[in-house]
Amino acid sequence: MSVTKNYNDMKLAAMFAEKRKDNYQNDLNHYYDLFCAQFKIKGLNWKQQKFIRGQLWKNGSVWIRKNRITGEPILCKYAIENYDYMHQPNEVTLINDFNASSTIIPNKPQEVDKDGVIVYLRPSGTGFYKEVRDILEEIEDTRLLIDLNKTLQRTPWILASTPENADKMQNFIDKLFSSVPALSTDIDLSEINALNLGTPYLIDKLETYREVEENRLKTLLGIDNQGGHINGQQQNLDTTNSNNDEINDSSNSYIDTLKDGFERANELLGLSLSVEPTSKPVTQISQTKEGVGRTKENGNIN
Repeated sequence: MSVTKNYNDMKLAAMFAEKRKDNYQNDLNHYYDLFCAQFKIKGLNWKQQKFIRGQLWKNGSVWIRKNRITGEPILCKYAIENYDYMHQPNEVTLINDFNASSTIIPNKPQEVDKDGVIVYLRPSGTGFYKEVRDILEEIEDTRLLIDLNKTLQRTPWILASTPENADKMQNFIDKLFSSVPALSTDIDLSEINALNLGTPYLIDKLETYREVEENRLKTLLGIDNQGGHINGQQQNLDTTNSNNDEINDSSNSYIDTLKDGFERANELLGLSLSVEPTSKPVTQISQTKEGVGRTKENGNIN
């Protein structure tokens, strides 16, 4: 392999890798923004809002204490020192990344539910970041396969001929791609070798898989979606409603967990923190006389 060809191959591979990286990061930012849009927190300034959302997204929890001098809430990262007999954190050490004063982030171990409170995002104590990252990896791999399949569809066969017939062959190919209804050539058929790549058309199946993965991600975050690829002629109401239940359960799970954490912080530290969902619950779909429609308690929405 020549140095030039090797360099061009490396350049092409780097271009695809960079494109995949950019798509992945853009999607990660998009779903983080959607996550942040699902709820609002009262009682924190904009810096605290940004910090706590990032910590909950990535780590699934945050430590809240009260500044005894100013009375304001202090948000910190933490590491668990030991557990109680119910296997719940008993003491934590606060992580001081940027050398804040000890009045803000004390150096000594902190006792849980005495010196401060751990606020969790989910009952599992985990954030969304790892699961979202894994699903986005699948989505980006699928996008690359779609691009590859598109490329292969554009080159379904290869024609080879003798050097003497090269110009005639090029002229034949130019006419072929100009959509001329009939073609003629004086090239002997025995001198033409055709290689058919036989690439199957998979784009529709890959797009469906990508859509299912994106909906799975939205369901995880409690965001309304179809739950998969829906046939335009027939919609399975039981499947759709089951997915709606899961969307609502996902959303309620982390909103209720956050509410519990803030209530404990308010009671222990005398703060005034609250969280409220900003998205309406996904309503069930029912079959009405007029067709399929969204159902709510006081009637049908067609």
